[in-house]
Parts: sequence; C-alpha cells; structure tokens
Amino acid sequence: MNNKSQVLDESYQPIPNLYASGNASGPMLADTYPHHIAGVNTGRGLTFGYLLGRRLAGIEE
Repeated sequence: MNNKSQVLDESYQPIPNLYASGNASGPMLADTYPHHIAGVNTGRGLTFGYLLGRRLAGIEE
C-alpha cells in the first residue's frame, strides 16, 4: 500500500480502483497488539477510512 491507500501489485505499482484501510492495510502493531488499550485499531480504521473517503470524493489529494 502506498501513502494514498492504493493497493500495490508485485511490481509496487498501484492497482487501479483498489484501496485498503484499517486492518486490511497491514498490521500497525504486527504481533504486539496491546490488549489493554481497547479500540486502538478502531481509531486507525476510522481515521484512514475517513481520509481515503475524502481523497476519493476529490476533497483532498
């Protein structure tokens, strides 16, 4: 995935019209998920989903 949330192919080129957000965009914490911090991945999914939606709507680049 690149900084525009576009999913990349094996050659690191964006796949047209394919985006990822939240857990689908890769593990933020790898194998060390802090179970004592409830909702840490939810915030990440909401934030980057919101930003992706703004980018797709043409509000942000």
